[in-house]
Amino acid sequence: MNRTVTSLVRRLSGATVAALGLVVLAPLSGGAAAPASPSISNIPISVAVGGTFTPAISFSGSVATSVTSLTPSSCSVAQSGVVTFLQFGACTLESHVAASQSMAANGFSYPGGVTVNSTGTLFVADTNNSQIKELTPNGSGGYSQTAIGSGFNYPKNVAVDSSGNVFVSDQYNNRIEELSPDGNGGYTQSTIGSGFSYPRNVAVDSSGNVYVVDTDNSRVVKLTPDGSGSYTQSTIASGFVNPQAAAVGANGVVYVSDFNGGSIKVLTPDGSGGYTQSQIGSGFGGPSGLAVDAAGTLYVAEGNSGNKVDVLTPDGSGGYTQTTVGTGFVYPGGVALDNSGNVYVADTYNGRIEKIGAPIDGAPQSFLVTPVISNVPRIANAGASFTPAISTGPSPAVTSVTSSTPSICRVNANRSVSYLAQGICTLASHIASIQTTVGSGLASPWAVAVDAAGNVYVAQYSSGYIDKYTPSGVHSTLGSGLVNTVGIAVDAYGNVYAANSGTTHVVKITPGGAQSNVGSGLSNPVAVAVDAAGNVFVVNYSGHFVDKIAPDGTTTTLGSGFTSPYGVAVDSLGNVYVADLQNSQIAKLTPDGSGGYTQSEVGSGFSSPQGVAVDASGNVFVADTGNGRTVKINQSGNQTTVNSNFYSARAVAVDASGSVYMANTNRTDVEEVIPSFDGLAQSITVRALPSRPRLVKT
Repeated sequence: MNRTVTSLVRRLSGATVAALGLVVLAPLSGGAAAPASPSISNIPISVAVGGTFTPAISFSGSVATSVTSLTPSSCSVAQSGVVTFLQFGACTLESHVAASQSMAANGFSYPGGVTVNSTGTLFVADTNNSQIKELTPNGSGGYSQTAIGSGFNYPKNVAVDSSGNVFVSDQYNNRIEELSPDGNGGYTQSTIGSGFSYPRNVAVDSSGNVYVVDTDNSRVVKLTPDGSGSYTQSTIASGFVNPQAAAVGANGVVYVSDFNGGSIKVLTPDGSGGYTQSQIGSGFGGPSGLAVDAAGTLYVAEGNSGNKVDVLTPDGSGGYTQTTVGTGFVYPGGVALDNSGNVYVADTYNGRIEKIGAPIDGAPQSFLVTPVISNVPRIANAGASFTPAISTGPSPAVTSVTSSTPSICRVNANRSVSYLAQGICTLASHIASIQTTVGSGLASPWAVAVDAAGNVYVAQYSSGYIDKYTPSGVHSTLGSGLVNTVGIAVDAYGNVYAANSGTTHVVKITPGGAQSNVGSGLSNPVAVAVDAAGNVFVVNYSGHFVDKIAPDGTTTTLGSGFTSPYGVAVDSLGNVYVADLQNSQIAKLTPDGSGGYTQSEVGSGFSSPQGVAVDASGNVFVADTGNGRTVKINQSGNQTTVNSNFYSARAVAVDASGSVYMANTNRTDVEEVIPSFDGLAQSITVRALPSRPRLVKT
C-alpha cells in the first residue's frame, strides 16, 4: 500500500477511536490559558462518510469566529463553514476567535510608551504631560488612573520588572529613573543612570539588567545591578541610525529598532561578555516600539509610514514570517504584551492606549467519521438476506462485518447477512489493521522518526544524509556529511537532529538545510530525542548516561546504572525513557520537581532492546531487538506485541494517530503498522413472516 493511502488510513486509532465518541484533545500549543475559549457546541459523537454538519461556536462576545479541520483527509471545512465527512477515521476540528482591537484608555497627551505587569496593571509614559500613569484594572473592563513619580521632563518610555519596579526613560533630563514599590501603595524614586543624550526607550530582563536606547548617541547601554542598589553602566552596541526601542528576549538576546534604517537589529550574547550583531527584517515604516514574547515572537510598532503593529514569528529555520495584527494608529510609539497574549499599543498622536485582544484557539474537538454499511435496510423479514456494502470513502481497506445479535441475524462466510428471527439485528463494520512499508532501496536503515505532519525520516547508517518521505510518498534527503547516523529525532518546527556514532556532538538540520552542532564533548552519541521546550536528550553510549542539553546549551547528566544505553524518548510530561541494551531493560526517568529525576523500570521480558518511543497518550513502544518484535506498553503496564518476526530491529517511532514505524537493518525499507478500526453499530428491525391462512374444507 502506498503512502498516499496509508496517510488517509493512519488517522484510525488512539483515544478517539477507543472512546467511540467525543474526545477533547489537549491544546496543541503552549502559553497562558485565555479567560475563555471557543468551542463547538453541537459537535456530533459520530457521523457517516458522506455526511455534513454546520458547527455552532460558543463564545462570549461579538467577535469573528471560524473553524478549521486538523484532519483534512477525513473532513473538510468549506468557506461557508459547512463540514463534509470525506474519509473514515477521526475528524478533528478547531474553533477560533479572531483578534479584536479596542481602546483601553485615553486622555493622554502624546503617550510615548506602555508596559504591563503580571497582574494586568498598565504603566503609560504620558510624554507631553511629563507624567507616568499607573492604570489599575477596575473590574468592569476599565482602568483607574494614578500619576506616579515626579520631576520627569518628556518621559518617552517605561518598563516594569517581575518585582514591580518601574523604569522610566526620562528623555529631556537625559537619565533613567527607577520607581520601586514602597509597600504602602506608593513608590520611591531614584536615578539609576545618567549621561545619556535623549534616551527614548528602556527595557529590563529577568535578571534585573536595564537596557537603554541612547538615541542621539546612537548606542545601547546596559545598566547592571551591582548588588548594593546601584548600577554599573556599559555600552553594548553602537553605530545605529536613530535607534528608538529595545526589547529583551530569552537568554539575554536584545532587539533594537533602527528607525531610519527600517530594520530590527539583534544583539546576541557571545558568552564572553560581548554581543554579536545581526539583522532581521527590513523595510519597516519607522519601527518605534518593540516587544518580544517567551517564544521569540517579535511585535513591532511602525510609527512613520506604517502606523501599524507587525508580528514576526520564528519559522524554525532561523527566519521569520511577518503578519499585521493592528492598524489605524497615528504614530504608535510603544508596544507591550501581557501574560495572555494581548497587545497594548501607545497610539501616540491619538492620545490613547489601544488593546489588541489575542486570537484564541479552542481545544481541538474530535469525533468519528465511521465506515458505514451503506445499503443496510431499516426493516427486513425473517428468512431474507442481504450483502452489506461498506462505505469507507476513497481509501481502499480490508473490511468485514460482525453481528452482535447472532440469534436474530447471522453473518455468513461470504459476508452476506441472513435474518433468522424476529427482533433487532445489530451489525458493525470493521477495517483490519494494515502492515505496509515506507521507502525502498535503503541500506541498513538504522533509525526512524516521524513528525506531526506524518513525514517519516530514516537514517541509513553510512549514507551521510537523512531520507524524508512525505505522506504522499515524495522522497527527498536532508543533511550532508553525516557520519554513522544511528539515531534521529524531529522537533515541532521540523528541525531534524542526528546522533552520529563515534562523534562528540549531535547535528541539527533545519528545514532550510542549515546544519549546526548541538552539544560538545559527547561520548559516542547513539540516540537523540527532543521535547516541546527544545531540550535535546542524547544517549552517550560510551559514557553510560543520558545528557540533557537545554536551548541555552546548559548540559545536565541524567540516569545511572546503564550498561549499554541505546535508545531514548521523552513524553509530554518530561518523563525520559531509555533502552538499556545489555541490561535488557527500559528505564523511566521521572522529573522530581526539584530539577532531578527518579528512576524506575518499565515493562519486562525484553532481550537487548535498542529503540524506544512514546505516543501522546503515554503508551511506550519498544524495539525488542533480541526477541525480534515490537512491544507496546500501555499506561496500565499491560504489554502487547505490535508485530513479530522483526529481527535486527534498531528503532521504533509512533505518529499522532498510533501508526508504528520500525527500522530493521536487515531490510531495505521501514515497516509500518496501521491500527484496526471499528465502525459504529447499525440496527435493522427483523419482522416475523406473517403466517399463511389455513384452508378449511367444508
